[in-house]
Amino acid sequence: MENLKIKKIVLGISALPVSLGCMAINQTEVTEQRNILVIVCDQLRPDFLNVYGGKMIECEGTNELARMGVVFDNAITASPVSAPARASMMTGRYPSTHGVWCNDRPFNEGMEYLPQRMADNGYITAAFGKLHHTPAADSKGFDVYIPMEESRLKEMEPYVAYMKGRYPGIKMDRYNDLSKNFGFEKPMADHYDYWTTTNALCFLTDYKENKFEGKPFFVWLSLQGPHGPYDPPAEVKGKADASQIPDRIKEVSGDIPSVVEKRQAFHMTEDGMKKSRIAYAEKLKMEDEQVERVLNRLKENNLLEKTTILFVADHGDQIGDHNLNQKGPFPYPYHQNIPMILANCPGVKGGTRSDILVSNIDIATTCLELAGDKRPLGLSRSLAGMLNDPAMQREVNFSEFCDSYKMVENKRYRMAYYPFEGKIMLFDKLKDPCYLQNLSGSESLASVKLDFMKSLMDFQVVCKGVHVEAQDCTTEVQNGIGKLHPDWKNDGFEVNFPLTYSKWKYLKEHNQDYHYNDFCIPMKVMRAYGAFWEHPAYKKEKKLLINKNKHI
Repeated sequence: MENLKIKKIVLGISALPVSLGCMAINQTEVTEQRNILVIVCDQLRPDFLNVYGGKMIECEGTNELARMGVVFDNAITASPVSAPARASMMTGRYPSTHGVWCNDRPFNEGMEYLPQRMADNGYITAAFGKLHHTPAADSKGFDVYIPMEESRLKEMEPYVAYMKGRYPGIKMDRYNDLSKNFGFEKPMADHYDYWTTTNALCFLTDYKENKFEGKPFFVWLSLQGPHGPYDPPAEVKGKADASQIPDRIKEVSGDIPSVVEKRQAFHMTEDGMKKSRIAYAEKLKMEDEQVERVLNRLKENNLLEKTTILFVADHGDQIGDHNLNQKGPFPYPYHQNIPMILANCPGVKGGTRSDILVSNIDIATTCLELAGDKRPLGLSRSLAGMLNDPAMQREVNFSEFCDSYKMVENKRYRMAYYPFEGKIMLFDKLKDPCYLQNLSGSESLASVKLDFMKSLMDFQVVCKGVHVEAQDCTTEVQNGIGKLHPDWKNDGFEVNFPLTYSKWKYLKEHNQDYHYNDFCIPMKVMRAYGAFWEHPAYKKEKKLLINKNKHI
């Protein structure tokens, strides 16, 4: 199995302009591009991992990543459902922008994709496993693409073809036909996630043998587990300590939105739920062992030192908590929160933790910055940049699912708003980490709710694209936009009707801020009554200020 040869699938890649150059992380200049490996687990809740307090299994792989990097304690998903979250990782944008607002939805036209940008930066790009895009064969520009798409590719599904080759005459039409009774019927070496990882290992061996012209690599390893079916192979059965698996949380006080209430209507006995949680932990053990396999191959091939690794999930899994299963429009930490580890990154100290507000949407710009590309992708932010520069850190974080769930949080509180129903769920993350008490009716927190609602309004504006006449784009407005989208001026902002010279002069004479429109100077003016900076008096003042080294 380890000698499986990679089949290269090349799809069309559209050339996109990029800004190349070096970057600085914590005053450490990266003089050469690093190899980048992103490992994505599907439906992985943080609290089952050792690094987030889980004690039911030993997680040697993710524990080693944590020793090599930083563990983020306030990491959330951009959307609590698979395809929307994965689309956010690929575009650096939220569902309101990229259009994948639920599973099996195609992307909006005109999106810019991470693998294409990485290829434009000189990387060999490779994806293994589940991308979960629609159409299923769309690799979004990866040079090498060996999918395991839960049989969405039907007769083209490579894993199904592999298994039929391994076991002639086997009845297997779907990837999970061998997943029964909380187990996998064949050896672990034939499990779809083991198979996916083996393909990635073969790529790393080919890379060591210099089959890719010396380019740095960008590898996206996307594992199906621990997403259901909870089908751990026999090799990991019994490796979870059932006594350490937390009892499920059955209640939440306060008013519950109908969206949540109706989602609670699923049938599962207590015994079945207990077995599910044990099998989930056992399958997670197998996923962690795949991380170990990758780390070992990087070491064997002398690639680890030059490789930065990002470990993340698309979202978590309720597994019965709050009487809910799997995922959906819920603010609870078991599936809204995700594990996130940035390992072996220049300028980032290993064995540390951070409570800054981050999201899997940040994968995109983090990878691009490591590639030397200074231009962010969408609303994504660099994890390393935020760690080392407080000015880059978020004040609030967002998540959304369709138009039925909009979530906003800071480090203390989390609020979910359910549009059209008008219901709110509000939790104190520090005092109530299990989200047992809905504080939406608390009069003392009315200002918190109001501020969060304002943030949600601003968030939706930024997602659709900022449309403000330049004359109204005051310093205060610019600062507010920048808090949500630091690169907004370079993200399609159109300069319409900047200040006239007479307005500029009036503001100056009345001791008001009169330089706030100067960001328009290097940009194309789409519509205007006349650009004030073309006036001779303005040009004269600007020249005097530049001579005094005062930048406008």
